Amino acid sequence: CITAKMIDSMLRNRDINKQVFERLLRLMAKSFHSAMLAKMLLGDRAEDTQEEVYIAALLHELGEIAFWSIGGEMTEALDTALRQNGGTKDQVIMQMLGTSFDQLSVGLASVWNMGDMLVRSIEDPSRRTPEMRAIGLACDYSSALTDPQSSVNLSSCLKEMSELSGVS
Repeated sequence: CITAKMIDSMLRNRDINKQVFERLLRLMAKSFHSAMLAKMLLGDRAEDTQEEVYIAALLHELGEIAFWSIGGEMTEALDTALRQNGGTKDQVIMQMLGTSFDQLSVGLASVWNMGDMLVRSIEDPSRRTPEMRAIGLACDYSSALTDPQSSVNLSSCLKEMSELSGVS
């Protein structure tokens, strides 16, 4: 239900320009990929735990998805600035918005009572519980696949995922 509602609400705005809409679609695809991967990494855990991890990974980019889905001049200006990339992605976002997408995600998740696991996975991604590791690794891996400027080492990430899931 959350997945269907997310797709419906995020894609409802018809005033989003083509570049921003494509960015939003890529980000949502990355979110779904991360969610499925995180759930699969914990295949031996209880179904409730798997679902909570799935939702946390799915909504991990909630702030960024919400931002791009509103459309308008600010989204278009940020999209242009990121494509021109006069600095790192995080620097450009902080300069233009005065906050990070992670801070926006934490704020939305907290206000909307989206769950402690989601908030903790964004605020403290270095936590070493299996659930936090699964969310972090899945999000990192999906980012590395979709962002050529990602600093994630795919080989290292795959090794950690195999260790976590118990698959050689």
